[in-house]
Amino acid sequence: MIRTENLPTETEALLNFLEDAYTQAGIWFGHGTTSAWEEAVWTLSAATRTDIDLIASGEYASVNEAHRAKTAALASERIQTRKPLAYLIGEAWFAGNAFFVDERAIVPRSHLGEWIPDQFAPWLDPDPIQRIIDIGTGSGCIAISLALAFPQAHVDATDLSGEALEVAQRNVDRYGLAERVTLHECDLYPTASADGAGMWDLIVTNPPYVDDTTMSDLPDEYHHEPDMAFRGGSDGLDIIERIVTGAQSRLKPGGHFIIEAGTARLAMEQAWPDSAPMWLATSSGEDGIALIDHAQLMGMRRTDA
Repeated sequence: MIRTENLPTETEALLNFLEDAYTQAGIWFGHGTTSAWEEAVWTLSAATRTDIDLIASGEYASVNEAHRAKTAALASERIQTRKPLAYLIGEAWFAGNAFFVDERAIVPRSHLGEWIPDQFAPWLDPDPIQRIIDIGTGSGCIAISLALAFPQAHVDATDLSGEALEVAQRNVDRYGLAERVTLHECDLYPTASADGAGMWDLIVTNPPYVDDTTMSDLPDEYHHEPDMAFRGGSDGLDIIERIVTGAQSRLKPGGHFIIEAGTARLAMEQAWPDSAPMWLATSSGEDGIALIDHAQLMGMRRTDA
């Protein structure tokens, strides 16, 4: 979010106040924003129900006393509780769309959101993709975004948490995708049906990948989110290994497996040194998303076990 110099005086003063307050309080940014200023803009947008782009661009009219009071109250709650702002307002943005979220599901923010709207171009051919699965769907933001990006495909979405799936169902209904997005409460993969519906052209996942050492150092904001959405074991690969193993018998020939490994990228490379995936970079320069074709997936065998 580019900081503009064209803000109305009162708006700029309020945003500067919020920015300073968030900075001094040591607020952690990582649930949709990357700085105190971006968090301040989002806070003002949410409190006044104003499009965030209007505020960021300076096109929003000056704030009044009621706006200041609502914004200050929301900022105070953010600082005192250390809850992610998305939980306080019940909404987060992912891949250009708004999603309902509360503490039953992790806040939508996967880097996959930068790749899904363009169908992972130029690396994937979207035409053959008829069946997709999103493993560990949480709020359903990835599954729904996949359904919107691949209108010809049916999307299965799984999660072990029934509470998270309640959030996902609300978002599926919001986008009118009940006929194309099927939610499954299960441990990673649903049971394959007799008609072969348990085989997918595209397997996508943003799994728990945080190792035990990193878990103990996570900022307060993350501890408001479901622990199971983060915890990946001693090396971050406990769930990833199970997903990879399961994918080897479920990905159709010619299909692709896409996984956000995040901080577990190095551990993945050490565990499967011969897999040679395509690591997809994001606008921030992070490259923790691995795109793996069928042949590469079939050859993945852990060498460090």
